[in-house]
Amino acid sequence: MNRKVIVLLATVFAGLLVLGEAYQILTPAMPGVLSIPGSPILVTVDPKNPIGLNNLSLGFTLDSSYEWNGYVSRPIRRELARDAGFKLVRIFDYKNLRPCSYWDEPMRTGVCNWASIDGLVNAIFETGAEPMICLGASGSGGPQIPSGMAVNPGTNLPYPESFAAYAVEWVEHFKSTGLQVTYYEIWNEPWTYFGWDPVDFAKLANYMQFFDVVVTSMRRENPSLSISFDFIGRKPVLDYWLANGGADVDSIDFHKYDSDAIGQWTDAEMLLRAETYYFETWPLGYSIQEARRVWLNARGKLLPIINSEGNFNSAWKNGTDPRIQQMIGAVWTALTVDANLSFSSR
Repeated sequence: MNRKVIVLLATVFAGLLVLGEAYQILTPAMPGVLSIPGSPILVTVDPKNPIGLNNLSLGFTLDSSYEWNGYVSRPIRRELARDAGFKLVRIFDYKNLRPCSYWDEPMRTGVCNWASIDGLVNAIFETGAEPMICLGASGSGGPQIPSGMAVNPGTNLPYPESFAAYAVEWVEHFKSTGLQVTYYEIWNEPWTYFGWDPVDFAKLANYMQFFDVVVTSMRRENPSLSISFDFIGRKPVLDYWLANGGADVDSIDFHKYDSDAIGQWTDAEMLLRAETYYFETWPLGYSIQEARRVWLNARGKLLPIINSEGNFNSAWKNGTDPRIQQMIGAVWTALTVDANLSFSSR
């Protein structure tokens, strides 16, 4: 049975993704001391002596135009990504990439220039990775969609058939150029639309119908796509989705942020949350592994897991928590990756 896991954690790179590929487990050889107040730990690693392989691999997010332009224009960044063996790179259509400068709503077609997208996607493939493209999001000013695309006043989402046509433009373009782009997410963090706690089930029904139309159109163009969204593991969302015939997803995606503000938790508390938050029932209602089993029992398919976004915490307006670039952040990252390895083998 394929036990494939994908994890994304934001570290010095804008993110870190994990796919179902081989990842080395290292044996001791090079000693070093990790200093945590009151708890010194001896760490030894021999990168030349793997003792086994698992189904985890890594990746990152290119969040802004600064990041993806630098990735395309600076070979050293691509060399680092290649040397690290990253396998998935997440990008957003609405964060300065926007290939379609205008969308003709009545005709459901766009005026699109794909040059920048093609340059970025080719640069990603060049390093041995694949892109994951996130289409659309809710923002403070309304849906993040191409200029000219209409918003349904009854749902505050784009009309499903129109957004589906836009999504298909992406699929058709890559198909025509021979670029094997497989991974998509529809609407970044859709809980910002239908709510986290409580979930607004009327809005969830709107989103589910929207998602159904979009992914059906995309899969009609390319049946090999892998499509999901990053909140399917939330218990009331998953239960409603399965009970009401929501479209199949191809992975259980989630975002792991272990606090909401800088200094909210002590170092020790953050290390505990690295191994428990989302891997136990809090905060989604299901653990990620439980959500996977619920889908398997309902639809008969064991899905890969994608931790498609994450960080030490979700602070961003004034910069992220500086601890993520310190030793404590490295330990948090290691524990989080290890936790993903642990639940993937269950």
